[in-house]
Amino acid sequence: MDETKPRLLLHVGAPKTGTTTLQYACYASREALLARGILYPDVDLYRGAPPKHQWLTKLVLDEDFKQFAENVTTVAEQARMSRAARVILSTEGLFNHWFDFSVPGRSALATLNDSFDVRPWVVFREPVAWALSLYVQAVKNKPFHLAVPNSTSELPESAITHEYFATRLRYDRYVQDVERVFGEGSVHIIRYESGDIVEQVRRFLGVDATVLASEGNRNKTLSALGVELLRRMNSLGIAAQERQRILRQIIELDKTLGASSGPMRPSAEFRSKVLALSRDSERYLEQRFGIGWADCRDDALSAVPTGDHAESCFRGDAANLLPAQAHPARSEARA
Repeated sequence: MDETKPRLLLHVGAPKTGTTTLQYACYASREALLARGILYPDVDLYRGAPPKHQWLTKLVLDEDFKQFAENVTTVAEQARMSRAARVILSTEGLFNHWFDFSVPGRSALATLNDSFDVRPWVVFREPVAWALSLYVQAVKNKPFHLAVPNSTSELPESAITHEYFATRLRYDRYVQDVERVFGEGSVHIIRYESGDIVEQVRRFLGVDATVLASEGNRNKTLSALGVELLRRMNSLGIAAQERQRILRQIIELDKTLGASSGPMRPSAEFRSKVLALSRDSERYLEQRFGIGWADCRDDALSAVPTGDHAESCFRGDAANLLPAQAHPARSEARA
């Protein structure tokens, strides 16, 4: 480590690993963190929610390298003035869009090395549970990127074949490519544990709850019923504004009926396809970082549905809450 530079803890996600919860926690704990020499800068902080450093992604994608350089200089100056030894910048966009960055864009990111001792860190989840979570988010999201299966009406067993999932499940390629920009051995990996991601990050930073406080999970996962309702809505081609209105209604409905449905669970087919995509990554993480999921996978994936709907990730009890004649999962699975 270059002792003359502050260490930049560059939190890149991954999405669906408690990133939003962590960003709110860091923002709410700015003063306490700074008292311990850790700066969570407010430079060009995202105006919406959550409070993240979205400019790291946006300015690189837009190739606005002048503004990017100005922001980096301002962050470095804040660290110097506050005598912070560590700086946290956080945006999952650096995971989502990494392979969208141009060569000049990656060169701009590499300039962070001039001002900081850069240490990217990423939280990885067990691949099957993570892929299912990404699918749920894709069903929920409005379409905005042709390369992302947002607003999909496909069943998860079909959607998982999309290149979007194949790219993101190659944890090994992501780590290796990031290290080409920031240096070999620079990436730190945290294995996601079900529960409070903030507590895991406290251990990583060496602080306690008096320094990094948590307000609890910010994003609530939809039940199998809620996801199925959204998936069917997506097949109707509803206009964007009307879709957002219905989406809010389904989310409210899910708060009431979701407990009766329960969460989505991976089918045997979905699990098999994900594990085929993630096999090389899992081997790489185990060999290089000693990180694996053998100890938690059986518990995480135990409630695979049985009976008429065993082929689908949607549990039978969720399917039975919907009209039988409108249940595509049943007909498609048996076709």
